[in-house]
Amino acid sequence: MTTVAHALSAALIAVTALEVPPSESRYLVAALVAGSIADADHVYPVLRDWRYYRQHGFRGNLHGARTPVHELAGLAGAGIVACLLWWIDPLMAGVVFTAFSIHLAQDFVTGHSLPLNPADRTVVHMFRMSFGQKVAVDAAVIITSVALWIPYLRARG
Repeated sequence: MTTVAHALSAALIAVTALEVPPSESRYLVAALVAGSIADADHVYPVLRDWRYYRQHGFRGNLHGARTPVHELAGLAGAGIVACLLWWIDPLMAGVVFTAFSIHLAQDFVTGHSLPLNPADRTVVHMFRMSFGQKVAVDAAVIITSVALWIPYLRARG
């Protein structure tokens, strides 16, 4: 899924599951950031291997552009951040950890995942989807998320 799909859906799941009032914008922003931050690790490998991606394209190859922070180590890091946040704001800790975890779960279900990276570099494919199917899933997630964010945010009143 794209970073936009991850951010919108993971953040929405996190804030609704933890019953965050829509008026609490700092939690909404934290959820959006936490739901998308795992994809920031794509930047370094893409820049490092730019010639490869220029020759072979991004499609079907971005799962290789992950650092160990994307899966197990990233989850451990998010857990540590959440533990530290817990002392300041337990709800923020829950929002951050939940949104980050949802992102990883979505990666595991919808694409190539290396769930135990860096300890084990085994690639897991839960569902083998064509590029068209991945685009359809991504579009459906974005459309559904936007459709659900609207009533959530209207409840500010």
